Amino acid sequence: MWCTANKLMRIVCLSIMSLGILTGCGSEAKEPAKEPAKPAAKVSSAPDVKVDPPLKVQFGLVNATLQKLGGSSYKPDKAARVRSMARYKDKLVYADGEKSIKSLNVEGPKAWPDKDTFKKGLSGSNWGFAVLTVDKQDNLYFTVNSREVRTVKTDETPIISDKAKGDLVITSDGKQGFAYNGYLLYKYQLSDGKLAKEEQLKTSFKSIYSLAIDADNKAYLLGNIAGGNGKQYRWGVVAPDGKELALYGSDDKNDSSYLYTYMNQLALTGKYVVVNTQYWLLLFDKAGQPLGKVELKNALDGNMITALCRWDENSLMLAVQESGGKDGYQNSFYQLSF
Repeated sequence: MWCTANKLMRIVCLSIMSLGILTGCGSEAKEPAKEPAKPAAKVSSAPDVKVDPPLKVQFGLVNATLQKLGGSSYKPDKAARVRSMARYKDKLVYADGEKSIKSLNVEGPKAWPDKDTFKKGLSGSNWGFAVLTVDKQDNLYFTVNSREVRTVKTDETPIISDKAKGDLVITSDGKQGFAYNGYLLYKYQLSDGKLAKEEQLKTSFKSIYSLAIDADNKAYLLGNIAGGNGKQYRWGVVAPDGKELALYGSDDKNDSSYLYTYMNQLALTGKYVVVNTQYWLLLFDKAGQPLGKVELKNALDGNMITALCRWDENSLMLAVQESGGKDGYQNSFYQLSF
């Protein structure tokens, strides 16, 4: 009996010890770490189109690339050119030189028509010639007809804000604007998107072709300073208060700051001023120092840049009219990156 009880006791003790060991192991064991959930892969809606490799260009010592946006080309009626462009809600918005303002999606080196931004459409008698400008509140302004300034907000029909005395360009904060018309330059204060105060400014320009406003609210102008039939091309800077700060350019064709004929537009990046002519792209720093030029005959096979605008701190978007031979002309878009 004693042996049986002793044997039974040994079995119970061994069972308890085994259970303790198993429990201890269980308490010390750690569950395998769970891998963090991987974010869902972004589904691209970009079309499957051919993309040309970027072209390397050089403005003196400044290197840049010129990338054609695959899928962006279209054939207009009657060889119409893109007249103005702007970045609006991360879309490339442009006045098509006909009757409409249109929008492109942009993803890397591709672009394709955007049908969601302007669901109601933006068309009018001469809206394709409008000057486009955008503020940080995603208000798109454009000047049409008899200098009517229209404003587009989220999915709204454009509303007439007021009449300016020229093509209006708005500061990014939406509080001020400059309008140019021939030799005339005006400064406006804005209140709730309306033109509240008008002031005519004095500058050296006899004709103003283009105007762009920097992040510090300074206005950069392109035009000529000669009266009559003379053509002395210059670009200059006007302070936010309307005072002319500087004038750059030369009449000497051998001078690196000489501005060629057929002036078109200028545009700004974070560091540079880019001036477009019929045959050249000219690069300056913000202090007026010429940095170099690129001949369009070589960079774009002789095709012509018709509009340009700031895209981000380091790049511009260019609208280019390309010859299609017997098929006429087509408009395409390029990104110039520094």
